[in-house]
Amino acid sequence: MKRILLLTIALLAGCSRTTEHLIMANSPQLEFSASQADTITDWAKLQLAIAMTESEFKADAIGTQGDYGLYQMRAIYVAEVNRVCGTDYKHEDALDPDKAVEIFNAMQGYYNPTKDFDTALRYHNKSSAYKRKVFENLAFVERYEAFRGLLTK
Repeated sequence: MKRILLLTIALLAGCSRTTEHLIMANSPQLEFSASQADTITDWAKLQLAIAMTESEFKADAIGTQGDYGLYQMRAIYVAEVNRVCGTDYKHEDALDPDKAVEIFNAMQGYYNPTKDFDTALRYHNKSSAYKRKVFENLAFVERYEAFRGLLTK
């Protein structure tokens, strides 16, 4: 029986301090099957670990402090992306998985263009306990990907 894992990952250019407009790639839905041994980037693995930590992959999650979506973004986070990138996202857009990834990558593209993991977490949540949990979940994602790689050979 053919097993298929649907995984939505959008790796976007984000915004840059040197450009006036936000440059974004399409947000394709990638399909993995036994005949397709694709891999994902380390940056995508970090995004999965953050989403796992923040919302357990629940796109409609709403936190107790007004945190929305997969990445549990607050209104001020979205407002900052709009300010630095010239976009017009609404806080509710964080509940849309595609837009949440766009917003996250725009913030990171502006403040963390080298995609440094420590910097990424500092801009998302400064807590050392949070960082520890994300790295635990990152280890899980890496084990998952290694096993998935065996199944997709």
